[in-house]
Amino acid sequence: MKRLWVLFVFALISYELAGQQLATYNKKGDDALARTDYSDAKMWFEEGVVNCDLYSIDKITQIWRTQTEMRGTMRSLMNKCFNCLTAKSVANDTTAIKILILYHKEGIGVVQNKNLATYWSQRLTFLTKGPNPSSINEQQTFREEQQSNFFIGYNYSIETPFGITFGTIGRKLGWYARIKSNFSFAASDGENNNQSLIPQIENPYLFDKEKINAHAGSAGVIYKYTDQFQASIGVGYGVRNLLWHYITYKDDEKSGEGWSKNVEASYNGVLAEVDLIWRFGNMFISGGCYTVNFKYVDLNAGIGVYF
Repeated sequence: MKRLWVLFVFALISYELAGQQLATYNKKGDDALARTDYSDAKMWFEEGVVNCDLYSIDKITQIWRTQTEMRGTMRSLMNKCFNCLTAKSVANDTTAIKILILYHKEGIGVVQNKNLATYWSQRLTFLTKGPNPSSINEQQTFREEQQSNFFIGYNYSIETPFGITFGTIGRKLGWYARIKSNFSFAASDGENNNQSLIPQIENPYLFDKEKINAHAGSAGVIYKYTDQFQASIGVGYGVRNLLWHYITYKDDEKSGEGWSKNVEASYNGVLAEVDLIWRFGNMFISGGCYTVNFKYVDLNAGIGVYF
């Protein structure tokens, strides 16, 4: 038991002596500064830098900033200070962070880097004051903007009234795909040139009604101008066949009937379209137009929802 007490007392004495030694180089360094003996002060505070003593590092930094003629002999020392400050800052020592910010701003012991100075300033604010509520909201908004929103909606055109559009939109760009049809698939057994059947037939005939087969598929990109307004442009393939119904007569009596394709008003081929989109909440409406082979034009309109 007596041996344990001896060891305890010895440990206390050693700790006290170490503390006095640490205080000694800082005290002597301060005395040298009071005499404006900067070389002597640098020598004493340099002992503290070896132990990563923040008080010594702070004083050395003051000498570096004010005594520019001494900087040529202090570069290696300042690099040691920087390494100590970085290690302590990573461990969230706020005093070290305050000095490290200055090192990055002014390029002390390291290449000047204002971005890192800003980072450590924000880190210091977080550690001393907690997170800034407005900053949290901004970060949350940014994360929400980064996320892609899936959407789906109904698309209407005059001749293709049954359509569906779906896709995703991110912070600035998105994509969509669209299919639409009027679900008319009538077959034709001949053609006409917008005036008469091709080829002509002997018996008299007349055109009494018409029907349109219209189908389209497209895909494209979306650009977000603002959270409320977007625009899309796309390409695809479209079919718009105009069919005329005809009745033939013989001896003034009806002898037959059929459907003929009007080749002057039927278009199959490349489809191009453009739309403007207005978003309100989780809903959107859109309007625009599309063309088939740049000859036939129809309107687009839509409504849908974001998820």
